[in-house]
Amino acid sequence: MSFISRRTLLKLGITSYIGTKLFHPLYAQTSNPTYLNIDYKTLEIKGKAAKLYGLFQNNGKEGLFLKQNDGFNIHLTNKIEEPSLIHWHGLTPPAALDGVPHLYQDPLLLNQTYQYSFPLKKSGTNWMHSHMGMQEQSLLAAPLIIYDDKDPYKNVQEIIYMIHDFSYKKPEELLHTLHQQSPTNHQHHQSVMDLHDIAYDAHLVNDRTLDDPQIVPIDKGDVIRLRIINAASSTNYFIDLGSLTATLIAVDGISIVPLKGKIFPLAMAQRLDLIIHLPREEGSYPILARLEGQPTQTGLILKSKSSYIKKIPETNNKPADIVGIQLEQNLKALNSLVVFSDHKTNTAYFTIKLIGDMAPYNWGFDIYNHQTKDNNFHVTHNDWVEIFLSNQSMMSHPIHLHGHHFQILEINEKKIQGAVRDTILVPAGQNITIGFHANNPGVWAFHCHHLYHMVSGMMTHLKYI
Repeated sequence: MSFISRRTLLKLGITSYIGTKLFHPLYAQTSNPTYLNIDYKTLEIKGKAAKLYGLFQNNGKEGLFLKQNDGFNIHLTNKIEEPSLIHWHGLTPPAALDGVPHLYQDPLLLNQTYQYSFPLKKSGTNWMHSHMGMQEQSLLAAPLIIYDDKDPYKNVQEIIYMIHDFSYKKPEELLHTLHQQSPTNHQHHQSVMDLHDIAYDAHLVNDRTLDDPQIVPIDKGDVIRLRIINAASSTNYFIDLGSLTATLIAVDGISIVPLKGKIFPLAMAQRLDLIIHLPREEGSYPILARLEGQPTQTGLILKSKSSYIKKIPETNNKPADIVGIQLEQNLKALNSLVVFSDHKTNTAYFTIKLIGDMAPYNWGFDIYNHQTKDNNFHVTHNDWVEIFLSNQSMMSHPIHLHGHHFQILEINEKKIQGAVRDTILVPAGQNITIGFHANNPGVWAFHCHHLYHMVSGMMTHLKYI
């Protein structure tokens, strides 16, 4: 078990009291704490009960909904029998509060509590999930929404739309099956298998399938905001609005130059904020999440008062496209991170090859540091960091860096002033360059957000030195 020393914690501006499970940065918290529990939940999925996990406030509400000015003041308690710990995906806390087990914190045991307190640097659509083992596949995740009083859409109806892929099998069993694949068997199914590692039993939106979808009441002519979170462990989707048109205003909780559309690709761990001006006549409107490369779909239905609801099948009449750079190449940050000239100083350059194969099922990173001429993934505080991500495998990889937000600078060597994100999908055989300010000292997880790739080797750490 590896922990960061107390001396290092003090350098990071954090005081930790491990014995009583208190984690406080040097930050004056004024808001009342919110109590959050890791607990069990039972869902009926296609007529069969499934015992899963969830993240609940004391009042039973799932998820966190906070005001930015109040800061992050959370008491997290583990009420399940397995050790667990939660990562605050999209936030940039001090490193010791990030929620990766065995890096700065022990996992929480049954009935143990951690107290977290740090300022919130931005509003937006985020989420939280377990980074312990494979608990995320068992739905140990929830929305984490941060509100800003200056948000121009703060008074419109808001709809949370959280997607999961689901199997009745234990994730460890699914992983074992993947590791049992032989190269000979894989060759016969390469095109299908390299899109979808796992044949899931169901795909859920807000814990429900299209057999019994959530029906969201709306008023004709209103404006609504969809906060869409792909919490699936190994599935990319297309969000299909059908007859509606939306304006995309943010990705990964960060504002972009608004972009209109009807269909939006969404990779694992990514988020979309969509503004929809509803028609002035009564109607019902399915909002579908369609699996890439397959006809399978899930979703929910928006319904005005006197409209009729038509049953939506779980299989479309044609397969969805494959998620690639369709949207990414057209996104532009509203507030760019890039403030350096072309001749940057204090710049760290890395080339990271995304490598691996389905059979044997092994994945990883081949890292090259252009300054030190080795594989050290190290930066210094206040560096401008650029990473050339080159996917040399046959699968796409959603790459997530903890504790930072990065900007998309190039797609296939074409310079762009792309979106600012925390997770970027690098399609098979393609290259994407990201850049960010090294402004949050510590040791940070850097990994593929495809759960089965991550636990099969596609995870490393960015270290400040």
